[in-house]
Amino acid sequence: MPFVDQGEALRELMRAEQIRVSQWKAPRKREASKIENPTERAMLRAQQKKDFEEEVKAGRLITTRDTLIGPAVKAELDARGWTGPYDPVPPLGRGGGRRWGSTNIHGDKRHQISVRLDDDLHERLEAACFHETADLVNQLEAFYGNFGDSSHLPDARPGEEPTALAARYRDQLRSEIITTGDIMRAAIDRVIGVIPAVVNVTQDQYVALHVVLFAEKERARRWWRPRNKTMKRMTDPQERKRARDGHEAAFTAAVNAGELIVTMDGLLTAAVHAELESRGWTEKYKPLPPEAARTAGQNAPRPPDADQNEARDHQVRLRLAGPFGIHLERACYWESTKAGHTVTPADVLADAVALLAATGLSDT
Repeated sequence: MPFVDQGEALRELMRAEQIRVSQWKAPRKREASKIENPTERAMLRAQQKKDFEEEVKAGRLITTRDTLIGPAVKAELDARGWTGPYDPVPPLGRGGGRRWGSTNIHGDKRHQISVRLDDDLHERLEAACFHETADLVNQLEAFYGNFGDSSHLPDARPGEEPTALAARYRDQLRSEIITTGDIMRAAIDRVIGVIPAVVNVTQDQYVALHVVLFAEKERARRWWRPRNKTMKRMTDPQERKRARDGHEAAFTAAVNAGELIVTMDGLLTAAVHAELESRGWTEKYKPLPPEAARTAGQNAPRPPDADQNEARDHQVRLRLAGPFGIHLERACYWESTKAGHTVTPADVLADAVALLAATGLSDT
């Protein structure tokens, strides 16, 4: 499950922006250095400083990560229709700890990236995530009120063991809750050019996807159970820590290789990989030409004779990141060129989702 390293991509982007800033400053600095009169030189430098500040304010020059990501956060909220206005978040809604909807499966980790948003945008982000997901959070809180936390956290308050159906319901709720972290990651994706393939799915397909994902997550939990039992028998804290570090490294490697699946992105990646193989799109494709725009698009409108009563009120997204995303985009472009009609990554994802929802994930 190849994910783009957002931290490294951001650093590369900021290095490029710093070069642009230097290129903007260099000729102006040379111009000022040629002026012999100190007063005139100071006046020109003051004007250049003012011009520079205006360029930064307008977003034409980027000097910090904050000014790079802030507009993308606003764009992501706008794209979701989370335009408000919203009531302020109540004090209890600002509690510390992990947000409702955050996963707790080993290996679902990302590097930390700190960004300072201006006060208004920060308030809007907090309020939008709180109010837009409030009903889902209430349902998830009610779930844990009934079943306790033992299915979510080790050594937590006890409760009745959830049935398989109840656990799938819990996982679906958690996947639908959008946290501030989710918005920030999506905003960073916008900045670094990771464009998701987006398809509409029916309610039945949506539920079927979560049933398959639940089964895969249960397989990941079974991977951990014997290892957790072994670690519990260890009395030396250092030995237990070394064992856990080793297991987490092995688990992450298995997730990255697609051998274990713990996220919807991983499930969709495996399904699309199988779809590409079934199409025979497995060759090593050359890079896209410069004029080919990077865009995943969205699946095409349904044909007129399709069942118009079939509701398609859910969306699934696949991040086109890393080597696999590059392969998918190249395959779609060059195979479309050979076929004489356009096939987008979203088209491939739509077919993969339909097959996955109908038959489940192949073991091969």
